[in-house]
Amino acid sequence: MRRSTLLVGSSALDDAEEAMSTALAELGPTLHTLPDGETGSRRNWITHIVESLRGHPDLELGKDGSWTDYDDTPVFKIRRGHTLYGASLDFGHVAAFDASYPLFRRLRAANDLPDLAFQVGIPGDFDMALFVLGPTGAFLHRRPFTEATLREIHAIHERAGDDVVFQIEVPAELVFVARMPDRLQPLMAGLLGRGITRLAQASPAGARFGVHLCLGDMNHRALGRMRNLSPIVHLANTLIDAWPPQRRLEYVHAPFAAAETPAPTSPRSTRRSDSCGFPTTSASSPGWCTRTAPSTSSASCWDSSSSCWADRSALRPRAASAVANASRRWRPCARPPSATTDRPGPQCPARAGPGDPWVSSG
Repeated sequence: MRRSTLLVGSSALDDAEEAMSTALAELGPTLHTLPDGETGSRRNWITHIVESLRGHPDLELGKDGSWTDYDDTPVFKIRRGHTLYGASLDFGHVAAFDASYPLFRRLRAANDLPDLAFQVGIPGDFDMALFVLGPTGAFLHRRPFTEATLREIHAIHERAGDDVVFQIEVPAELVFVARMPDRLQPLMAGLLGRGITRLAQASPAGARFGVHLCLGDMNHRALGRMRNLSPIVHLANTLIDAWPPQRRLEYVHAPFAAAETPAPTSPRSTRRSDSCGFPTTSASSPGWCTRTAPSTSSASCWDSSSSCWADRSALRPRAASAVANASRRWRPCARPPSATTDRPGPQCPARAGPGDPWVSSG
C-alpha cells in the first residue's frame, strides 16, 4: 500500500509560499492536505497568540514568563469586575487563512493536484484556555475560547467550504489522560475527548477535520509522556464513538515519540494500538521520528507501528508524520519519508537552522 505524508505544523522557512512550494516539490503526490507552514510569528504554535493578550482590556497578568519552559510562561487572569467574551478574542486564524489561501490555490493549480485540500491548524479551545488562564481558569472559563475558536472556524468555512481541512491541535487532552492512573484514563479520555467532538458539532455541517494528538514540544521538551499507547487508544476511541454526523473526521495523528524522547520500538509498548476502532473513512497517522533518533531507530519504530496495526485494515496507518515541531529542526531526508515506501529515507541530518526546508511537524 502506498503511504501518504501528513504535515502537521510549522516550518522554519521564511514565508508561506516558500513553505508550500518546498512541501509540494518534495512530497507533492503523497499529500492529501497542505498547510501553509505557519511561518513567521506563528512558528511557535500559540506563543504569539498568548503574547498578543498582554494588552487585552479584560485580562491581566497573574504570572509573567519568557517561554523557556512549561513553568516559564505567562499566565493571565480575568480582571476583577470584568467578563471575558469570545467576541473580544482574535486568534488570527482568519487573517492567516486570507493571506495564504490564494497562494495555496495558485500552487495547487501549478502542480496539477486538484484534490489537494488546504489544511488549517486550529488549537483546541480547552488548550487555548489552559495556556492563557492556567488549569483552574481553563475549566472555569473555557466558553469564551470555544466561542472565539468557533467564530474563526465558521469564517474560514464560509470562505472555502470543504476545500479546507481543520486540524484540531490538542496536546493538553492527551497529556491529561497520560498522567492519570490506568483505571481512570478512560474516564478522563471521555471527558476531554467529548469536548473536542462538541467543538466539531458546533462547527458548520460539511466541515472536514483532522485531530492532532500531541505531547507538546517547547524547546524540544515534551509537556508529558506516555507509559504505553493506552492514552491514544482511549482518546481515539472516544473521538470515533462521539464524532458528530455531517462533520468528517479524516485522520488522527498519534505521537509515538515525545520531543527529545524517541518513539518506542518494542511490540510490548505499541501493542495497545490495535484496540482502536477507526472507521474506514478515517486514517491514523503515527508520528515516528525525533531529532535524537538515528535513521535506523526511526526505521525500527516505523516497522513496529506498521506491524502492530496491520491486523485491522480499518486502522492501518496511511500517512507518515513526525513528532510535534520536528520541522523546526530537521532538514529533508534524501528520500521523503513514506512518499512511496514504508520506510523513512536514509540519513536524516540533525538540526535544521533558520530557512532550512521541512518535512513534517506539529
